[in-house]
Amino acid sequence: MGRIENNIMVWNLNFSRRIIRTVEIEEFAVLMNALDNFEFDSTSEDEVMWIASKSKEFTVASCYGSVVRRMESSMDQH
Repeated sequence: MGRIENNIMVWNLNFSRRIIRTVEIEEFAVLMNALDNFEFDSTSEDEVMWIASKSKEFTVASCYGSVVRRMESSMDQH
């Protein structure tokens, strides 16, 4: 998925199907921008957590709720 080369994170994302719709291309660009701007803290220990839920554990329901909230927020801005 990703590796560090010369102190830079290089992402290699593989999808199960081609991205063909304009909205998907735009969403992919947003994802890549977020990944490119992410800064790792090399002084702390790795930890996996899902910030979209209070328990910090991933669930489909919390993911769906997060997506819906973002879509609603995006629609409110337009």
